[in-house]
Amino acid sequence: MTHLMDDPPAGRLLAYDRRTPLPTSLPTLDPAVAQRLYDRARHLLTADSRA
Repeated sequence: MTHLMDDPPAGRLLAYDRRTPLPTSLPTLDPAVAQRLYDRARHLLTADSRA
């Protein structure tokens, strides 16, 4: 990780599996999917804290 911080590659979204760059076209990196996951997790965590 430190080598990426010392010499960051170009681009806004970067994904790595260990030291291997992953294509940003992977379905798991879709911003809409990430937003849904965030929304659901936030809802669950908020509901849990009220119990």
